[in-house]
Amino acid sequence: MRTRVARLGPANRFIAMGIAIVLVFTGLTVRLWDLQVVSGGHYRDLAEQNRVLRLPVEAERGTIVDRNGKVLARTCPASP
Repeated sequence: MRTRVARLGPANRFIAMGIAIVLVFTGLTVRLWDLQVVSGGHYRDLAEQNRVLRLPVEAERGTIVDRNGKVLARTCPASP
């Protein structure tokens, strides 16, 4: 015995697809409104705190030696 499955006709498929598209865009619009209007101040504060802080870091220098311990290069202060 075969069971009958209800199939949508072409007109009903377009209606179902239209409803799905409207629901997706409604969800996206609601999320965008939430991010911009409701949580906008919070994200603005986070962006203001997100700055690059440059700190000078002195490089550690030392002598460069080969595998036998022979000095290949030494640290010498450069004159400006």
